[in-house]
Amino acid sequence: MLTCDAAASSPSTTSYALVPSRLDLGVYRGDTFVVTLLLSRPDGTAVDLTGAVVSAHVSDLAGAALIAAFAVVVTPPGTVALSLSPVVTVTLPRHTSWDLEVVWPDTSVQTVAAGQFETRG
Repeated sequence: MLTCDAAASSPSTTSYALVPSRLDLGVYRGDTFVVTLLLSRPDGTAVDLTGAVVSAHVSDLAGAALIAAFAVVVTPPGTVALSLSPVVTVTLPRHTSWDLEVVWPDTSVQTVAAGQFETRG
């Protein structure tokens, strides 16, 4: 299991293979949330996200109701930065889930990371 607790003052970088990985995240209510992920293959090479659409969302624990969308910035070849503003994090329930999806140029969809998202404070 990969665990990352990120804050605006200390973004984290996590590298994992392109298989659905569990990554639990958390934020202090009302703070800016930022995390940077490096998408890599098992051999360590970065995934080429050219032409892909990357999105990430916070949902209820069942994953049925969308609560918030992360701002997503992709930096080639495989770096993805996710962020939520304080205006968003102040409204989040304590226990939610999140996921990161890639829609590839051939329109196939792949969830590359997901986990729980805890809002404290």
